[in-house]
Amino acid sequence: MAGHAGKAFWFSKANGEFVTSNFYYDKYPKWVDAFNATKPALAYENKNWEPVMTYVVTDNCIRCKYTDCVEVCPVDCFHEGPNFLVIDPEECIDCTLCEPECPAEAIFAEDDVPAGMENFIELNAELTKKWPIIYDMKPAPDDAKEWDGVPDKLQYLEK
Repeated sequence: MAGHAGKAFWFSKANGEFVTSNFYYDKYPKWVDAFNATKPALAYENKNWEPVMTYVVTDNCIRCKYTDCVEVCPVDCFHEGPNFLVIDPEECIDCTLCEPECPAEAIFAEDDVPAGMENFIELNAELTKKWPIIYDMKPAPDDAKEWDGVPDKLQYLEK
């Protein structure tokens, strides 16, 4: 894991106070430059340094559990369960890096979660409190490709 070099700050609607996330200059220097460039837009748009939204892991991650997203995340927002990953909405800083890295296309911006999967917004927040943070990319399960694209996998979620 790269060394901590800074923190991202914003006002949390959930708890009514300022919160922080760690980010790593040495691992993601281009992302840090992009983040610094967006600060005025975040401050102007939200007036409290709030991220516009968070990202959500949905149904197609279940039993696929690719961790490519973890590798590119500049903060510690992914948590790992037995057969699924979730994003901590309090740590996610809306950097957008994880979404295109997911081979299963299971990550969406909160405002873009597909119809019928809105329950995954709350599920991500709930399971974040129970599961440990995952810091590094791991091999996908052997049968991940077989499960990729299978609909309605919530029944297979292991909590």
